[in-house]
Amino acid sequence: MHRTSWPVAIVAALPLLVTACGSSSADYGMTDKSVSNTSISAMKGSDGVQRVTIDTTDSFRFMPSTIRAHVGKLRILVTDHSAYPHNISVPALHATSKTVSGNPGQQTTTLVVSLPHPGSYDFVCTFHASAGMKGHIAVA
Repeated sequence: MHRTSWPVAIVAALPLLVTACGSSSADYGMTDKSVSNTSISAMKGSDGVQRVTIDTTDSFRFMPSTIRAHVGKLRILVTDHSAYPHNISVPALHATSKTVSGNPGQQTTTLVVSLPHPGSYDFVCTFHASAGMKGHIAVA
């Protein structure tokens, strides 16, 4: 009896193993909810300009989706290693980056914006905003 129950136990445990191991993906294994709640703080460079790097994903998300910065200039480096073209646009500041395709040689683009006052500035990928590819800059 013990020999026949062990295969049954393995078959019964298989869905749990698949679920536990199935979280590694292009969006770093995070659910959409956790991706939308991630943040990064801008660091000042030697020239006084704040800098951050954000990644784009095949699941149409910015990683991280929140940038914490201070009033002043902010340089955003956008990386794309996905299968889709992306950009970053801050509509309230009338600023949009060049498109980055994810192809070799076209995996990064930079957008420099001036943050005039404290508050929140939304940003989007103009290609995928309707799919939820959005974030915001929280300015102190």
